[in-house]
Amino acid sequence: MVFVFLLAVVVYAYDSAMPSPPLLYAVSTNPGVVYRYLGNGVWEPISPVLGYVVLDLVEYGGHLYAAVTTEPSGYRGVGRVYRYEGNGRWTLVGDGLDGAVIRLIV
Repeated sequence: MVFVFLLAVVVYAYDSAMPSPPLLYAVSTNPGVVYRYLGNGVWEPISPVLGYVVLDLVEYGGHLYAAVTTEPSGYRGVGRVYRYEGNGRWTLVGDGLDGAVIRLIV
């Protein structure tokens, strides 16, 4: 069973496979996965497990970015930042950051 805790929401229109209105995203904890809202109460995962928890999402330069940590305690974990490339593909763009990456600010 997957428990989705709504930690970050972003309106974002990047994925060319989706309609042009803004999109709604949610993230989960243990495992840290990003979900896209399809409507009518349906959510689909658009990422593999990116870490223990996805703590923030932000749109920057036409891409969606996710801030994560690898452990339940941000003090022990490794902070990472991923960029969404579309079609379920994510690129690691920041690794080895001290603790958790709690916020991404544009």
